[in-house]
Amino acid sequence: MSFMSAARKKRKRNRKKKQRRRPAPTLVRCTALMVMDSSRIRRKAMGNCKRALTTFEKAERELDAYESGDKPAFVRWYHAALGARISEVKSLSSEARNLHLKMQRLARFSDLAGCSRHRAAQLYEESPQEFERREREQAERLQREEERRRREFEEEQEEAARDIRDAFGTFLESQAGWIRKLRKSGASLNAIFWDVLVVFCDQYGFFPPVVTMALDHPEGMALLEQYGLEADFDLEDEDVFEPEFESDGEGFEHIFDVSGKSGKKEPDETRLKSLRRELAFALHPDQSDSDCDPAKLELWHQVQEAVEARDLDRLEVLHAHCQMLSGELSPQTQVSRLHVLTDMYRRSRDALRRRIRALRKKPEWGFSAWDESDREQMRSRLETLLNEQVEDLRADLAEAHETYRRHFAPRPARRRPHSEPPVGETLEDPDQIQFDFV
Repeated sequence: MSFMSAARKKRKRNRKKKQRRRPAPTLVRCTALMVMDSSRIRRKAMGNCKRALTTFEKAERELDAYESGDKPAFVRWYHAALGARISEVKSLSSEARNLHLKMQRLARFSDLAGCSRHRAAQLYEESPQEFERREREQAERLQREEERRRREFEEEQEEAARDIRDAFGTFLESQAGWIRKLRKSGASLNAIFWDVLVVFCDQYGFFPPVVTMALDHPEGMALLEQYGLEADFDLEDEDVFEPEFESDGEGFEHIFDVSGKSGKKEPDETRLKSLRRELAFALHPDQSDSDCDPAKLELWHQVQEAVEARDLDRLEVLHAHCQMLSGELSPQTQVSRLHVLTDMYRRSRDALRRRIRALRKKPEWGFSAWDESDREQMRSRLETLLNEQVEDLRADLAEAHETYRRHFAPRPARRRPHSEPPVGETLEDPDQIQFDFV
C-alpha cells in the first residue's frame, strides 16, 4: 500500500513538472522601424550618383573628342597625303564595275534577242540609242511573257481548286449520313469538318493544306454551309523582313582589317520599349513643353532616330541627357530616386564605353595627339595597302578587258573574195548576219 502510494505521488509530481515546463521560444523574423539620422545614407547615395554622372560625362567627352577632332582631322590628312592613290583606286574600281555591268547587260540582251554577244556589242557601239530602244522592247516583251505565264498558272491553280471542290462535294454527298451522326453526337461543327477532311485526304490522296486553300473560297464556303459544317481557316502569311545594311564610311575603312566584336549589341526588347515609352512621355511635344524648349526638341528628334535604328546604347545616352535637362539631381532628391539615377547614369556610361572600345580599333583614334613620326608610319602603312589594292584592281580590270575582248568585242568584218563562192558554200560569218530584232 505504501509502495503504490509513493509511486502514485511520484507520477503526480512528474505530471506537474511537465505542465509547468514552458515551450521553447521560436525565432520570428520581423522588420522594426527605427528613428535614425538618414544624412549618412543620403550622402552615400548622392556620392555614388555624382561619381556615376562624372564617369558618364568623362566617357562622353572622350567620344566627342574623337567625333569632332580625331576623325575629321584624320580624314583631311588622309586625302591630303594620299590623294593621288585614292583617286586612282576610285577610278580603277569605277572602270571595272562599269565594264562588268556592261558585259552583264550585253549578255542579257543577247539571251533575249537570240543573237550572239559579239553582235550585241557591235550594236551597242554603233548606236547606243538604238541598243537602248531594242533593250526596252525586249524587256517589255519579257514582262508580257511573264504576265501571260502568271495568268496561265493562276488559271491552272483555279481549275485544280475547282476539281478539288467538286471531289469534296461528291465526298460530302456520299458521307451525308455519317456527317449527320457526328452532328447528333454533339461535336462542334469545326471539329467535324476537320475529321471529314482527314478522311477525304486519305481516300483521294490530297494534302490537307491544298484542300483548305481550295475550300477557302465562296464556293467552298457555300458547299460547307449546304451540309451544315463550319471551317476556321488560318491561312495568314507571316511577314519576313530582311534588313538592309549600308556603309557610311569615309573612304578609308575598307583598307583596314578590323577584327573583333563591334560596339553595338543586340537590343533588349523590354529595355528598348521601356526607354522609348519614358522618353516619349518626357520629350514628346504633345506630352510636354518640348516644343517651347529647343534643347528638348532636338533631343526628341535624336530619340526618334535612335528608336528607328533600334540603337539601345544611343537611347541609354539620350535618357541620361533627358534626366540632366530635367535637373532632378539636387540635395532635396529622395534617396530612392538617387539610386534610380545612379543606375541610369551607369547604364549610359557602359553604353558609351562599349562604343569607345570599338572605336579604339580604328586607325584614326587619337590622331590629334600623333607626332610627325607616327603620321609618317601611318602614311607608309596606308600607302602600302593602297598600292596593293591598286595592283589587285589593275589585275581584275585586265582580266575583265580580256573577257570582253574574247566573248563580247565585235569581230572585224571579213573581206569577201572577188570570185564567187562555190555552189553550196558561203563565206559569211554567222556573227555578221543582220538579225531582225523583235
